[in-house]
Amino acid sequence: MLNSQGNETGFSLIELLIGITIIGILLVKGVPSFKSWLQNAQIRTAAEAIQNGLELARAEAVRRNTLVRFQLTSAVDNSCALTTTGGNWVVSLDDPTGMCGNAKLNDAIPAANNPAPRIIQVRPGREGSANTVVVSQEVTPTGIAATIPVYNGSITFNGVGRVSSTSVNAGNNVQIDVTNPTVGGACLSAGGRMRCLRIAISSGGLYARAIRYGPAIPHQPIHHTTRKDADMEIPQAQPHQQTGSMLLEGLVSILLFSIGILAIVGLLASSIKMVGDAKYRSDASLLADQLIGQMWASDRTTTTLQTNFSSAPAGTLYNNWASNVSATLPGVSGIAANQPTVTFTTNALTATPSSIATITIYWNSPKEPPKAHKHVVIAEII
Repeated sequence: MLNSQGNETGFSLIELLIGITIIGILLVKGVPSFKSWLQNAQIRTAAEAIQNGLELARAEAVRRNTLVRFQLTSAVDNSCALTTTGGNWVVSLDDPTGMCGNAKLNDAIPAANNPAPRIIQVRPGREGSANTVVVSQEVTPTGIAATIPVYNGSITFNGVGRVSSTSVNAGNNVQIDVTNPTVGGACLSAGGRMRCLRIAISSGGLYARAIRYGPAIPHQPIHHTTRKDADMEIPQAQPHQQTGSMLLEGLVSILLFSIGILAIVGLLASSIKMVGDAKYRSDASLLADQLIGQMWASDRTTTTLQTNFSSAPAGTLYNNWASNVSATLPGVSGIAANQPTVTFTTNALTATPSSIATITIYWNSPKEPPKAHKHVVIAEII
């Protein structure tokens, strides 16, 4: 007589339950940490964007030797207004209230001939940081909120890179706090998981620091309860009955779990790409400003600009700057199509030769085609 136990297929139900339990524990432990990482990344993206905007406003004020404003706004279209609690920001020469959607400043013509508000750059707050909350205020040197603040969401830098007295009371500072209370929760300093950041602007410039982190949340012990042995019924073995799950059912479970893992990996990759794109665009803007600053520091003659800074033929200072671009941005080194270009043209209004400089910077992330990303800056060198 044949033994039917030798014909069983699949694995036992208890083995399947153990596998599902292990997977569940890993998900329970990993998903909260992954969520916290995503929300913390949004905080850092928003804080770095605001800091880049402040640095841009200060650099433009020094380069142009005029007052340049950095403003937090309620929107980035023509319904905008100055605010101390907005994540959007505008860098301009004039007050952009009600005009944030206007055309940007055209450096090909004198700044005075451009219509207000002469916008240099605009950034919407929901770009890579949709869940963050930005709150700014004027504070005393000891960190206490100012009794009668002058600050209204606008910070003006003068021609030497210092904060104008019209932006904040003498001796006071401005601090901008970036948090994520709705989705991420409380800051570490308050016992939460969010690494909240603060940007502090003093009368002499700006610096950034993180809010002091508090102690990590202690892990609570897990208490297990079991039934008494006397209350548990142990079923008798059925040697001739199938007790495991079929192999097909096991494969379906593995497939569903794999789909979940792929979705998590895809979400992680998408978030990393957004953070990386924002950083590379900020780096490209700073690299272009660096080269424009070198042009202004030269004697600004046609021969000097063409000889030292043009990309065709490549000048000495251009080669040094291009090497810095290759070392900073991905996909530039060794790819001819991604090499930055610098050209000079004649101002059609003033007929000044080689006074309009056009700087174009390309880069691409791995697996992207050449010139996948581009940043163009046009400046008048006179």
